Amino acid sequence: MNNLSLEKFWQLIYEKMDSWAELSIKNLPNLVVAIVIFVVFLFLSSIISRWALKLIKKASHSTQVAGLLAAIIRLVVIAIGFFFALDIMGLSGAVASLLAGAGIIGLAIGFAFQDMTENLIAGVVMGVRKPFKVGDIIEADDTLGTVKQINLRNTLIETFYGQLCVTPNKILFRNKLLNYSTLKKRRIEIPVGISYAD
Repeated sequence: MNNLSLEKFWQLIYEKMDSWAELSIKNLPNLVVAIVIFVVFLFLSSIISRWALKLIKKASHSTQVAGLLAAIIRLVVIAIGFFFALDIMGLSGAVASLLAGAGIIGLAIGFAFQDMTENLIAGVVMGVRKPFKVGDIIEADDTLGTVKQINLRNTLIETFYGQLCVTPNKILFRNKLLNYSTLKKRRIEIPVGISYAD
């Protein structure tokens, strides 16, 4: 009785392994085509991102924004290639579940990193609109100084007291911003008091 159940167990395992091997051999051409398509999309993503980087740099003159958009374009092209490869292998159900999972994960990450995302979006918008550039003297949120570096998440401002202030981009984007270097001229009012005896 015990030998019979053990023999049945091994027979079930053998049948399962045999069906898996048969399925793998049957899907081998699809797997090869899927790998080739994914590699082609990887190569295309590199070419398209380089081309997009040059084009965006000419349009916006902002290295940070151009780099970010080129990286996003590359990721999108790679994701399209990955989903094409899964579809060729007959895993269209996996594609749908992956897309749904990516949407949920994206939503969760958006809520978790809301502050960082707001700074990033403000940095992209400021990179396109260019309210100031490196070397300009600006004042925002009680900070007055010279812009030393503009990043996607923050801006480095050197104050006239010799301190380096790291200001989040959302503060520069939300609040009133004074740029003293744009017009190249400035009027300063100095009140002068004279005593009555004079």
